[in-house]
Amino acid sequence: MVGTWSKPRYRRSECCRGRGPRSHGVRILLRTAIHPPLIIAKVLSDSISTFVESAMEKYTFPIEKAVELTPVSSEPDNFTNAQPLWSFAGGYGVYGRSTVAHCLMAAQKTIPSDYVAHSLHCGFVSPGNPKRPIEYRVERTRDGKSFITRTVHATQKAGVISEAIVNFVRVGTNNGDNDKTGRLEHGRKMPKGLTLPDQAEMDGKGVDGPFEARWGEILNQVSNDLVNTQIRYWIRAKDPIQQSSPQAQLAALAYMSDAYFIGAAVQVHDQPGQTFGTKMAMAASLNHTIYFHHPEAVRVDEWMCSERESPWAGNDRALVIQRIWSPKGILVATCVQEFGDFGKGERFHTQWKEFLGDAIFTTDGDKWHASRALIRPMFTRDRVSNLSTFERHVQKLLGILESPHHDQQPVNAFDLCLRLTMDIATDFLLGQSVNSLSNPADRFSAAFADVQRIQSWITMAGPLQGFLPKAKYYEGLKTINSFVDPFIMKTLALGRRTFENMEGSEQEYNFLEGLATFTQDPKVIRDQLISVLLAARDTTAATLAWTLYELSGRPDVVQRIREEILAQVGTTSAPTYVDLKNMRYLQAILKETLRPYPAIPFNMRVALSDTTLPRGGGPHGTHPVHIEKDTIVVYSPLYMHRSDLYPDTYADGTPFSDPGEYHPERWIYQGSRVMDNGKIKEGPWIPKPWT
Repeated sequence: MVGTWSKPRYRRSECCRGRGPRSHGVRILLRTAIHPPLIIAKVLSDSISTFVESAMEKYTFPIEKAVELTPVSSEPDNFTNAQPLWSFAGGYGVYGRSTVAHCLMAAQKTIPSDYVAHSLHCGFVSPGNPKRPIEYRVERTRDGKSFITRTVHATQKAGVISEAIVNFVRVGTNNGDNDKTGRLEHGRKMPKGLTLPDQAEMDGKGVDGPFEARWGEILNQVSNDLVNTQIRYWIRAKDPIQQSSPQAQLAALAYMSDAYFIGAAVQVHDQPGQTFGTKMAMAASLNHTIYFHHPEAVRVDEWMCSERESPWAGNDRALVIQRIWSPKGILVATCVQEFGDFGKGERFHTQWKEFLGDAIFTTDGDKWHASRALIRPMFTRDRVSNLSTFERHVQKLLGILESPHHDQQPVNAFDLCLRLTMDIATDFLLGQSVNSLSNPADRFSAAFADVQRIQSWITMAGPLQGFLPKAKYYEGLKTINSFVDPFIMKTLALGRRTFENMEGSEQEYNFLEGLATFTQDPKVIRDQLISVLLAARDTTAATLAWTLYELSGRPDVVQRIREEILAQVGTTSAPTYVDLKNMRYLQAILKETLRPYPAIPFNMRVALSDTTLPRGGGPHGTHPVHIEKDTIVVYSPLYMHRSDLYPDTYADGTPFSDPGEYHPERWIYQGSRVMDNGKIKEGPWIPKPWT
């Protein structure tokens, strides 16, 4: 709907924060050239993402130079990288191998020469900027007679990007006893009969970096036993290591150990006959651990055999283990990378099961993957790009706002947004709206709100939930199920063949009918429906309400979005999905709203196994923290987005806009990236939705 700006009469009592009237602002915004479906559809459909496969930049420094550090003169035990960092071309963040190797090298510079590293545990806190130097601050955690421990903090201007604990042992530590009788010694042997890369033609990788790799073979692939599938590589540094001490060898090994590590979790799924190495999207490690078994046997400038396997993957995370043998067949190191240790846990599943069942928001592991695979086809671009559903219900909302009853009267924007999103969501999911805009006393909407409110109490009460009155909770669940079940049974009665024919045609179908093409289990369908309804209703309604709240006091922002809409859509056309993607200022408005008002202000996860958090321990909160299995970890995006994580200036030196102010322009400010000698230079503020 396109209208004209009209200046209403305001009462002083209706102004908020001295920035203009808000009570009338909602009504004005929905009557002007801000086409309402644009914002609503954008909020509902903005989760579609594109994955880009990255290539490595050329890197001409030898590996011995790549791991070098130089002292920071102003501080003791502080170092920085001596050479530029190696990064993905077009990628974001410092590649993990650099940080791991530099943390080890920094720790090695603070110990006596007769000690050697026996383990390193590195946690990745946040992606660093590859265009900026990294400073490594070493804490002398422990100095014993046989063992030494160092904690290394890798920092850039924005804060800590990585933490590492490095443990050292004194060379020859055996309590003065050279007799090996009774000692515990064993190690996995390198497979026999392997062909060295120099002895045969092998596919190569890493030709532009300081080391090279060759594909070996995949074992146990035919059996389709993924957890026992083993992937072999050969790796070596391109240039000889000049230093005779093991420190340079170990740092280079740490640098090389991260190569293609994450890919092993994907490659175990490759089918025989496929090109080796399935393409995968950009992924990030949470931590990287190396155990050095025989430091004296490490020779990185000779071919070393690397064998990887992935014993577990789930929840978009994975675990990979790597064994590295020297050319003489000695097991010199074992590496472990974890790509996630947290989930919702069984306690959360039990608390929410009666409401959401076994759907995507209450499960982990295989059940979560099954739910994700089930509902993902329902949110393809073709499904979410049809804005006619939004248009119908927004027109109804406009009619309510333009009624004489609301003329020059304050309105409850959040209540209207909740009813609007409920109508849109049920229309999209079931093919029939509950029409709560027309009928505010709708039983289903009221029951859904009651159950959701009491469910939150149950979660917060934890072991005390038995004392909560739950009569209204169960009454609400009964109302929800009695409303949804007839739709499910009616749909299933059509038969699977009907849905198969529907799927292959151009006929439109709703979410429920789409689910029925994949499963005929009414409980599975019910659980997924209610879960998606919960996600679609509240998060979207809250984002819309806060957006309208902020815009109602910012006529300058309103004017700019009006101009963008008129330029992109015009005065007579309806907006399309392509219009949404092309409207950068609209996207900036939504991102800026989600920054101080995240859709999920508080959340929690449970440790699925014993693990660590990279920060929070020690006297200054900078050390890793051990997290035992089943520990609940609560975090708040609301607090994080309001904490001191913003820079002082943009890349071009312009002062950064006040984080306490609503300023959509920060997301599209051209000065965030500037040209420096023909290259793009990024500043500390990287405009991404999670920043």
